[in-house]
Amino acid sequence: MAKISTYPKPTPPQLTDYVIGTDISDLLMTKNFILSDIITLATTTGQFVTKVGTTLPTYSDNADAVAGGLAVNSIYKTATGEVRIVV
Repeated sequence: MAKISTYPKPTPPQLTDYVIGTDISDLLMTKNFILSDIITLATTTGQFVTKVGTTLPTYSDNADAVAGGLAVNSIYKTATGEVRIVV
């Protein structure tokens, strides 16, 4: 397999694109997954996606989030609903 940096940079991803992943229920086999299937899984099981406006804390910016006690890599939203990650 070539270095990832040598692959062409694609246009924005399409729902029919494949991504590589590991199937933990099948002896850690490397498999291809369709992006639309991942989105369906994430949005229908409630295990992966936090609904914006429901449970994400609201902060004006990164400094405000840190001052409010969020750790690095925590997710928050701004008053306009923009989702951000603390850095």
